[in-house]
Amino acid sequence: MKCVIRNCENRKLKRQMKQALQYYINQLVHKNLSKHLAVTLIFDDQMSSQEYAECYPSQTLTDKPRKFVVRINKNITRKPLLALAHEAIHIKQYAKQELSTCHTFWKNTRVYSTTRYLDLPWEKQAYRYDYTLYKDYKNFCAEQSRNRKT
Repeated sequence: MKCVIRNCENRKLKRQMKQALQYYINQLVHKNLSKHLAVTLIFDDQMSSQEYAECYPSQTLTDKPRKFVVRINKNITRKPLLALAHEAIHIKQYAKQELSTCHTFWKNTRVYSTTRYLDLPWEKQAYRYDYTLYKDYKNFCAEQSRNRKT
């Protein structure tokens, strides 16, 4: 997977986000798919205070998106790695064609625009697994740290 991070001056955070995204994607999709994905991660200071993060394919006219944009609200500093885990799940949903790029189909079933946000099946899945993915990554980092000390 290729990852480009924009608008992040904090080198440590930038490194953490890149490592976390690689870990998340490796956990969510097969390596044969992962090697074809490209993600541009943007720390955006123009997002509203209600928005935490968002993900979308950068090429919307394709059935098999492989390039994505993830925007993280730069003004909200609480758990950006957790937000990234949530958005990585959306990358998996698009890349594996579970979620249509126009948000009208989920696993080949029509989803209507009147559906409440928290009732959207792709959001239900992302919220169900984002914290587990985040905690797995934190445990992985702790294990790596312990191994370096021995």
